[in-house]
Amino acid sequence: MISLENRPGILRANASFLLAGAGLVALNFAAPYAAAFLLRYMGRMQALCVINLCFYLPFLALPAVLFAGRHGADSLRLNPARLSDVFWCLVMAAVCVFFANGVSALWTILLESLGGTPSGAGLDVQSRDDLLMAIFVMGVLPGVCEELLMRGVVLGAYECGGTRRAVLISAALFALLHASVEGLPVQFLMGVVLGFLAVTTQSLYVGMMLHTAYNSFLVLISFTLGGAADVAGLTETGSMLEIVGGATGVIALGVEALIAGGILVAILRGVYLRRAREEGLEPVPKSPMPMDGVQIVVLISALVTVAFLYGQDVLSLMGVLQ
Repeated sequence: MISLENRPGILRANASFLLAGAGLVALNFAAPYAAAFLLRYMGRMQALCVINLCFYLPFLALPAVLFAGRHGADSLRLNPARLSDVFWCLVMAAVCVFFANGVSALWTILLESLGGTPSGAGLDVQSRDDLLMAIFVMGVLPGVCEELLMRGVVLGAYECGGTRRAVLISAALFALLHASVEGLPVQFLMGVVLGFLAVTTQSLYVGMMLHTAYNSFLVLISFTLGGAADVAGLTETGSMLEIVGGATGVIALGVEALIAGGILVAILRGVYLRRAREEGLEPVPKSPMPMDGVQIVVLISALVTVAFLYGQDVLSLMGVLQ
């Protein structure tokens, strides 16, 4: 178990989260202009890759890498992963796809019932040549960089107040950083899973593999099903409730989410019990976690920053912004 003294402080975690939020705001404004410029010299997917690299590397990965370089790799749980963990990561990634599909569809139906118009927009991969680039952009980049920030810096810093609290806080901030109302439940639940894996396996690489595999599976499924639907002329439009087939489809989605969630919990429990038996894992006890004025101001600034993006997303969901 890594000593708490060797982990990032709360001020560093809050400042890193603020930097990521500021980078996201900058990306939101600059991406259309950057894309228009880059498309003169390269393809659409290559331009998207350059833009994402300019966000993920300096705004998410760099602060964590600099800290690990100064304090040692184990300060962010950058410890080797076991071969068995690699296997279970791939299994969990596949299960998470089914779990996320059920939860996301049910959440979309709820948003629609409240008057929202979810876009359901995803990455448009038009050819096999773009597929590997899409996996890198949507799978590898966020899988590595988001884990360095959220489960490396943020979770490690907030663990001074207890492991369970740290997992929940890092999961909440992870979900907020995506600035997507549509993806909020799935992103929070995935954050909990990734945080649990980090503290159980004591290896950030395990979460990176799960995160990357999960995102990559989504890209592959989207590419495969999208192409099949286009060929067959089966591309569906309408509300999510209509697409899933009404009340029967809602029940099926609920059953899918419950079964996949149960399998996921069982696997996580098995990983935890095996590690506890071999290494005697114990969560960091819950303790007071006071924050001074500077730490609070930085955290509030970060939350206001992502709230600005959430405001835009809510307006888009309501049809006010196109």
